[in-house]
Amino acid sequence: DAIVMLTPQLRSSETCPAAATLLLDRLRLGLEDEVGTRRLLRALQRLMPPGPCHPTVSEQLLDMLSTLDSPQPVVEELATLVGSTAQVSTLRTIIDKYQEAL
Repeated sequence: DAIVMLTPQLRSSETCPAAATLLLDRLRLGLEDEVGTRRLLRALQRLMPPGPCHPTVSEQLLDMLSTLDSPQPVVEELATLVGSTAQVSTLRTIIDKYQEAL
């Protein structure tokens, strides 16, 4: 399973963005259904180094929102990934992108 294979890289600050991109490619390519999407995003949240999500990860998620068949799981998990310290502008961007996707 891709998550298991990439766990060591996701836990490292240096390799986390690249490993997260590999997992997010599964969403971009439509390889995950809604359950798989939630599982993947929760794994990212659990395995990535503590603190706010790396900006490239949240940017990729925002960029793919409009291309997903079911963007709701991404929006729900994205709020958790960016964390409670997210700036209002980041949260506003999430909301705007979700509205565009709808």
